[in-house]
Amino acid sequence: MKILGLSGLHASMSFKRTHWPGLDEREYRMSQGHDSAAALLVDGEIVAAAAEERFNGRKHTGEFPVQAIGFCLAEAGLSMHDVDELAHGFDYSKYRRLLSLDELSRQRYQEVYSKEALLGLVEQHFDGFPLERVHQVEHHDAHAASAYYTSGWDACVVIVIDGMGEAQSITAYGSLASSPTCGRRVKSAMDRGRLSSSIHAPKSS
Repeated sequence: MKILGLSGLHASMSFKRTHWPGLDEREYRMSQGHDSAAALLVDGEIVAAAAEERFNGRKHTGEFPVQAIGFCLAEAGLSMHDVDELAHGFDYSKYRRLLSLDELSRQRYQEVYSKEALLGLVEQHFDGFPLERVHQVEHHDAHAASAYYTSGWDACVVIVIDGMGEAQSITAYGSLASSPTCGRRVKSAMDRGRLSSSIHAPKSS
């Protein structure tokens, strides 16, 4: 199984610059999806990972990581069509209604946050790649999985604390598996459920 993981929100800052011109540069950085990157896993092993800024020279860029993807595939001697699953570390689908309360918000959802926006970028850069292989993963679930699956533990608590996922700043997960053998894990921390409710990011973020 070959899984390509992506981060970043391609149009996040450019949308803000277009619709709210004249802001201080620090205000434009108050947006989601910076530091875009790609990572390739082959049969559960990390083969390559890279940040897009290393190739385009733009610090903290959120642009679609096409060059980072190319690097990862080249390191593994693969083409895009060899990839079984493409996973993106944001999923705003459950917030669609909340993020579409007015016309500008609806436009921002469609152009920045939606799965359609992601699929459009995949089609643009990797024509012919089967779109049914493209999946979105909630941001904190992605963080939790990266910690859980590399921890060596079956029973553990994972706490994700970051500036903001889709809407959360803190989320706790628990894996209650009794087997001490990593190879016998059946369910992830996400499957076993969050230990407590997520803490949503404050409005000031």
